[in-house]
Amino acid sequence: MKLLSLGSIRRFGACCLIGAFAVTAVTTALADVPWELDLAESELGLTSTKNSQISERHTLRFSSGNISAGGKARVEVDLGSIETRIPIRNERMLKFLFGSETSAMVSVDLDTEMIVPLANGETRSLSPTVLITANNHEVLLPVTLSATVADGSKVRVSGSGELDVAALGYRAGIEMLREIAGLKSISLNVPIDFVLVFHD
Repeated sequence: MKLLSLGSIRRFGACCLIGAFAVTAVTTALADVPWELDLAESELGLTSTKNSQISERHTLRFSSGNISAGGKARVEVDLGSIETRIPIRNERMLKFLFGSETSAMVSVDLDTEMIVPLANGETRSLSPTVLITANNHEVLLPVTLSATVADGSKVRVSGSGELDVAALGYRAGIEMLREIAGLKSISLNVPIDFVLVFHD
């Protein structure tokens, strides 16, 4: 079975969140009112690759998120929500990667010129750079996003990116997971995907 680096998951999770916030601000004229993340409808996906050939997608949930009226976006990833669909693997990731850490933060300051209203049903693409804070490290990560306004009161943001989890200090944790699972390798480059839904 493949073990996904918790550090990778968390970092990716943070990056995705930041990008989503940026898109939401752009699509809903957030310069006027704050927007909140819908925790039930939002999810972060992480793809782990072991032995260079086998890839598996895992998920993380968010504990909070919002975009302020001034354009400051911030999302918190709940590391304890890691779901690999294999209980023992979840436990190992929490113990050997996340350790005592319970969350990762993703943030971005949106340029007011980016905050342009979108018509209901209209979609806009963006490529912001988000700041990920996790494991006492900070990393700037470019992400690709697509935002769509729905029902005039919700913004659905989807996107993707790829993070080198070693940049957040998780190389040692991933190596430990590799040894425990008896794998030849676990990639430090983790593709991420996400869906973030914001409402006013």
